[in-house]
Amino acid sequence: MKPILILVVFLSFIFSSDYCSAASKIISDKPEIRSALLKDSQSAKLVESPAQALPIWQKFRSKKPTLLILSQDPFLLPIPSAIQTQLQDQLPTTENEVLLSRLNPHSANPLLIPRMAVRAALEAGYFSQIVWVLPSRLDNKPLDLNVLRQQLQESGSLSRDEAETLSITENHFSGRIAAIPFRISTIDNLSSFEGSSLLHIDLSYFQPLYQGEVKTPLYSLLYQTLDQLRATNTSAEAVSISLSNLDGNLPLATRFVGPTLVRLFSEPKLLDAPLPNNWELRRKTLYLENFFQNEKIHEIYQQLKINTPQDASASYGHYRLLRELKKGGQALESLSKAVQLDPVYGLEYLALATTALKKKRPDQALKMFDLAVEALPDNPFVRMQQAELLSSLGQHSKASEILTILKQQTWSEIYYPQMPTYITNAQQQAAQDLKETE
Repeated sequence: MKPILILVVFLSFIFSSDYCSAASKIISDKPEIRSALLKDSQSAKLVESPAQALPIWQKFRSKKPTLLILSQDPFLLPIPSAIQTQLQDQLPTTENEVLLSRLNPHSANPLLIPRMAVRAALEAGYFSQIVWVLPSRLDNKPLDLNVLRQQLQESGSLSRDEAETLSITENHFSGRIAAIPFRISTIDNLSSFEGSSLLHIDLSYFQPLYQGEVKTPLYSLLYQTLDQLRATNTSAEAVSISLSNLDGNLPLATRFVGPTLVRLFSEPKLLDAPLPNNWELRRKTLYLENFFQNEKIHEIYQQLKINTPQDASASYGHYRLLRELKKGGQALESLSKAVQLDPVYGLEYLALATTALKKKRPDQALKMFDLAVEALPDNPFVRMQQAELLSSLGQHSKASEILTILKQQTWSEIYYPQMPTYITNAQQQAAQDLKETE
């Protein structure tokens, strides 16, 4: 599937600006209460992928709210026809815990993949309108409507018929998807709307806007974005934020931004105050990276880890810095601490395994896979890579043991129909190789 090209074209429309809004407070027991966006304290919900926001959106289905989404991707990939009925049966009724387990992008049998999240909610009748806010820079040229249509079709986000409904309306693009209004805008050209609303922010929204700490300081970018949302003077019922690290969409180094946003929604007065001390320290690490001030950064991370011992991102940032300083043992200790606090950082072991193989250190690569499996025991794809490496190194018996475990998984007939056959063939090859070596 082609990447969504529109995501790297951040437009500034030629129309006059006027701000709107949306967003949130997640109050599961009293969803009728609304909070003024970034004026009242709001409890934002952090999720791994946009698909895991579905249980949150589901709570407000009866109100048919507007979904305001800030993201590189609108998450409108079509639902495979074979599971459309299954989704209609499950999404409105499944308990959150059960649903979340099948919305993990690393599941062997996912209900859907992250890029289908909004489409699934639309087809389940959750929303009355979608407003997609693209990342934008004021120095960009306006995007041609025909180009927009083409890129959304090529990315798989819209069908040809849906793309043809798009037109330029006032200060945004508008069309229809699944019989409901669909608007595309930038935050600078966001028009107001009435009624119940929800806000979802995917961290991919900030990736193209951030051009380095010298050009576009990260905290300034975050504060500016939320300040623009606050200026809309709108209330909404829930806010969700997806990290999008599990599927490789965003690097682990971005992970700390999620908790930062959660705190800003909870304490909106921070938008009008100097950066809290620990945020200022992290800002300095980002800035000093441009000048290769590794020793100074090292000192700052040591202080951050003392100040915030439960912050996994501080340990992960220190790990990366220690690698730059060629302090491998200390780096692994810091990474281990990050993984203890947040197992998703265990994905970093896969990158280390790749590095080890490039350096002709298969023993070290296997060690990294062991650590990755320990951190992410429910991720079958980590085990699959581990088995492949073991087999390539002639450790066929161990590879076969892992393949046996993988074969017992229930693999999706929609997303991974080839996996059972692949595993069976791998088992047969491992058995044959083992026999030849005996």
